[in-house]
Amino acid sequence: MGLNHQPRSQPVGSINSVTRSALHYAIHLIDRKKMKIEQITLFAVLSLLVGCATTPEVQTTETEEVNSSLQQVEQVETLTIRASGSVYVLVKTKSNNEQLFRGTLGDGDNTTLEVDEPVDVLFTAGEHLVLEWKGEEMKPNTTGTAKLTLK
Repeated sequence: MGLNHQPRSQPVGSINSVTRSALHYAIHLIDRKKMKIEQITLFAVLSLLVGCATTPEVQTTETEEVNSSLQQVEQVETLTIRASGSVYVLVKTKSNNEQLFRGTLGDGDNTTLEVDEPVDVLFTAGEHLVLEWKGEEMKPNTTGTAKLTLK
């Protein structure tokens, strides 16, 4: 017994003109052996056209990440350090110990920093130090060397 294969009388699916054009372009790229990045980009475009793209949940997550990043950028605080005598000061980030300021301030000196994350403030003479943080003026309650964390 032989198998009898008959061509289908109706198409399995339909392709719109945009998808057809994209497929022709893909074949053209493959035939001409264009750069791989173009093929990857084309695959991504085709995936979008045939509905294999990201789901709305992923898009929502991406939007939430962008909004979270924008909020962090907006939360930049100003830290002003003033000295009423000689004091060595080191300001570094809590997350990665990046030094934002390092130096000795003399009587009447001050410096202002833009801070967008928690920081440690290390100093040698707390009695000569005044910090202005989030609109409040603070003086360390210690003399000599100490460390404060500002969040």
